[in-house]
Amino acid sequence: MPTDTIDNGESARAVRIGDPPAASAVLEELSQLFGRIKALCLQHEVHRPHPGIILVHHDNFVVLLAPAQLWIEVPQLFIPWCEADKLETTSVLLLGKIERQQLTEPRNQGLFGLFSRDPSDSELVLNIERAFDWMRLKTGHQFRAESLTRSEYEFGELAEIARALTTERDIERLLGLILEKSRIVTGSDAGSLYVVEGPTAGSGARRLHFKLSQNDSVKFDWSEFTMPVDRNSMAGWVALERQTIRIDDVYELSKSATFGFDRSFDERTGYRTKGMICTPLTNNRGDVLGVLQLINKKRHAGLRLTNALDVDQHVVPFDERSEQVLTAVAAQAGIALENALL
Repeated sequence: MPTDTIDNGESARAVRIGDPPAASAVLEELSQLFGRIKALCLQHEVHRPHPGIILVHHDNFVVLLAPAQLWIEVPQLFIPWCEADKLETTSVLLLGKIERQQLTEPRNQGLFGLFSRDPSDSELVLNIERAFDWMRLKTGHQFRAESLTRSEYEFGELAEIARALTTERDIERLLGLILEKSRIVTGSDAGSLYVVEGPTAGSGARRLHFKLSQNDSVKFDWSEFTMPVDRNSMAGWVALERQTIRIDDVYELSKSATFGFDRSFDERTGYRTKGMICTPLTNNRGDVLGVLQLINKKRHAGLRLTNALDVDQHVVPFDERSEQVLTAVAAQAGIALENALL
């Protein structure tokens, strides 16, 4: 009989749930579920160490998903993740049914919830995130910005940004403050800021002035330059359309995009630009005064992205919440910039 090696080196017998066709069907369902979870949980690491087990990791916590019947019939398979010292940091979600009397067994202390064999996307995400939140509560961890206190954290940051922007009148310091605070509140590794120069009417006469660049991971020399306000660049497109744009990977732009991505900086420095969000800075009349461009949203703010592998492991797409917070900062920044230019 074929075997699968699990993390503690023990050899677990192949999954056999009832007759072979039934086992194959269950494992095929789990394969499809694995793909769905990877697509839905981009901010978590998702692994499949055994054909019958899916692990979702975040920080020091693990959510384990498996067929309920496998949990019942092959309990030794789960020992590496369900020992007594791991009960605080591992939650189990089972697919299928389990008898009421079995819930009182000691080994079911880590059991967090039950799914149908074909849960919806919303059921998956909601229960996985609830499991992580429950483990954080049990261990006394402080929720970070992206957890339950994210809204309070962002509200405090936005209030602080508003105070800082309204009191700063020096243009250069104001631009640096706008870019720095935008990166902090969105968890961005790098970013650039452009100022629109020229008359507000007639895009042909206007230029985008590249004024500032920041990057937490690489040090490099840069210089200011200008370029046309047109749809051949992402910043130009944003300035003309007055819209925020999010791109998960600038190396894989849509064929319909009018702009491309210049990889020369990455090739010169060894950096890997991946995710990007770009938003206009406007005044109360809707005139575009500048463009903010942020790069590579990180799972953890303190990480340095020194190579492409770091980016693959630690960079996540800019989500809708990132866009909402950034546009709130941009609205304040546009008004502050106009006041400073007066």
